[in-house]
Amino acid sequence: MPDQLPIFTYLGLYKFGKEKSKIKLNRNKIIIFIIIFAALVYIANIYISCLI
Repeated sequence: MPDQLPIFTYLGLYKFGKEKSKIKLNRNKIIIFIIIFAALVYIANIYISCLI
């Protein structure tokens, strides 16, 4: 499950990226940035927990 979550996040971002030309983007860019940041933190936590 932890390995699949970032993949789904990236697929969601890719799908959203295709539709973003129709949408006005100020608020959505912030949401995407938060999602990417959360995914990176999540991956980093898994990596660190594997090292310990």
